[in-house]
Parts: sequence; C-alpha cells; structure tokens
Amino acid sequence: MAKDLGGEQAEGEVAIITATLTAANQNIWIKHMKERLLKYPKLTLATILPSNEDQKQAFQAAQDLMKTHSQLRGIFAISSVAFPGAAEAVKQAGAAGKVLVTGLSTPNDMRSYVMDGTVKSVILWNTIDLGYLTVRVADGLVRGNLKTSDTKFEGGRLGPKLIVDDNVLLGAILVFTKDNISQYDF
Repeated sequence: MAKDLGGEQAEGEVAIITATLTAANQNIWIKHMKERLLKYPKLTLATILPSNEDQKQAFQAAQDLMKTHSQLRGIFAISSVAFPGAAEAVKQAGAAGKVLVTGLSTPNDMRSYVMDGTVKSVILWNTIDLGYLTVRVADGLVRGNLKTSDTKFEGGRLGPKLIVDDNVLLGAILVFTKDNISQYDF
C-alpha cells in the first residue's frame, strides 16, 4: 500500500479492518504491519477495527472510517471477508483513487473491484503450495524430522523454508492485479 500511495513520500492515515481483535494470526500480521509502517513516517495508523468475519460489518467499518478520518488514504482489509466489504464501501462512496483499499482475498471475490479500479491489487498465498507445505510439515512432525530447534525445513518441491517463531514460512505471495487476475479461478 505504501508504494501505491507514493512510497517514502506517502502521507496520511491508514486503517486496518481485521477479522476479530483476538485472531492470533491477524494480530501477528498487524504487529508486522505496524513495524513496516515505521518506515513511512508520514503515514500513520489511525485505528484497527474488527469485522467479526461479517462482510456487512466490514462494509460499515469502512464507511465509518471514511466519514471520521478526513486524512484517510488507505484501508488494509486483512481477511477474505473484510476485503470485499471494504472495497464495496469505497466503491459506493465514489472514493476509488482517493482511498486505497487492499488486503487478502480470493481472485473470484475481488475480480470486479480490480477490473473497475476500486482495488489495485489483491494478495493471497498460493493455496496449492500452502496445502502441500502443510502436509510436509505434518509428516515431518509425525516422523520426528522437524524439531523445535530447527531454523529451516525441507519443503520438498518448494525448497528449503525458513522457520520463524515456531512457524514454517511458505514464502512468496500471489499478487493479483488487472494484468493477471483473470488467469485465476478460485
């Protein structure tokens, strides 16, 4: 998002719409997002709101953000339910191009928003690779080939994978844009 808002010169407020305020995975992502935002001193995190995995609540949260934060430049919607709701709110407000909305979701749920310019990019992990790595990790645990002291894990066809804070990291993400979103159907 920072790159799309002008890189190091990006300024204004951004907000996060998360699944729930207690979702462990989302809170880890938010922690890293806050750390990354420190690289952009003119870009501040205004607030974090839950959507409670309800698209209508995410829609309402995005509407409220646009009404109450006059310097709002972007919304991170970091669940597959929150992102379409936030994108629809930006679209209906006529704020595409003024308020950037990005996040995690499937290409099928976000295709229309990408194609009409409401959303520049959609991020998601490669679900096939995630499933493959999950099975490899489970097998490694069962066979005793994966230990808590390990810093790398052999990911088979995916190659070696880093282990950080007891998590085997998948690595590269998929980024869907106008140029490639029509190539995906899920």
